[in-house]
Amino acid sequence: MDKEKVLSDKLNYLIRTEAKQFVITDFYVEFVKDKEGMIEEYDVDITFDYQGKIDPEVYDFTADVSRMSQTLQEIVAKYPITPDGKINMEYQDFISVDGVIWKIDYRFDESHVFHMSFKVDLIVR
Repeated sequence: MDKEKVLSDKLNYLIRTEAKQFVITDFYVEFVKDKEGMIEEYDVDITFDYQGKIDPEVYDFTADVSRMSQTLQEIVAKYPITPDGKINMEYQDFISVDGVIWKIDYRFDESHVFHMSFKVDLIVR
C-alpha cells in the first residue's frame, strides 16, 4: 500500500470519527506535490447524508448549510498533513482551509445528501 493511500485512510478514519452527526458515504483525498515530492496542498472531498433536522425555510436552510460546512471545515483543519506526509495536529497554524459545496441532493423529510470539497494549502513548507 502506498504512502498516500495510508495517509488518506488515516485521515478518513479521523474525520469520520470526529464527524458523527454526518453519515459519510464517500471520502477522497487528492495530493498535490512539488518537484521534490513534498505535499504543497491537498483536497478532501466528502459526500455525506446529514441526519440532523434541517429547517425548510430558505433563510434557515442556508444557515444550516453554512453551519454544516463550517463544522466540517473545522474538522478537516484539525488534522493537518505536513509537507512530508504526516498528520500533525500541532501544524494547524500553518494551513489554510477553504470549503466549497459542489452539490446538494435535498429531499424534504427523506435525505439530505451533500457533496463538499475542502482545499488545504500548506502555508509554510
